Amino acid sequence: MSTFFGVWDIRHLGGRAVGFTVDVSDRKEVLETARKVMLEVGHITMLVNNVGIYPVKPIIEWNLEELTELIHTNFFSHFWTLQAFLPNMIEMNKGHVVAISSAAAIAPVMNEVPYSASKSAVSGLLDGLLHELRMNSNNNIKITTVHPYYTCTRTDLPVKFDLRLLLI
Repeated sequence: MSTFFGVWDIRHLGGRAVGFTVDVSDRKEVLETARKVMLEVGHITMLVNNVGIYPVKPIIEWNLEELTELIHTNFFSHFWTLQAFLPNMIEMNKGHVVAISSAAAIAPVMNEVPYSASKSAVSGLLDGLLHELRMNSNNNIKITTVHPYYTCTRTDLPVKFDLRLLLI
């Protein structure tokens, strides 16, 4: 639904926008949707990966299914979209990849160990990608990793943490 509103907002302001819905945790679906995007839109020069689920509970209460869903959504989705869109950017020698990680990747708090680990993996993925791309000195692809501060997006989950953790 948010894709619909984003497209509507852009069009309302006079811009051109097309929306696509995809389960980013599903590699096959990501690759198929990427193909459709490039057919309809053309070359993609900017990729913004902003995805995450945020279950909060002690690590000993996690089961395999929950952990698998978290890792597929919070980490593998970045990997799949990079595999889908990065080759086109490399071919054009132009692009910008932005990944939204989290402050939790730097300063995790109680009851979010798997979430923090998944966001740390995102940060590591982009750091590694930056070095991999820089091995080719003629590369004009930019990499940005954003670590937003904690935001309470669900009012039923009070986030409590020690601000001193972020002053490292």
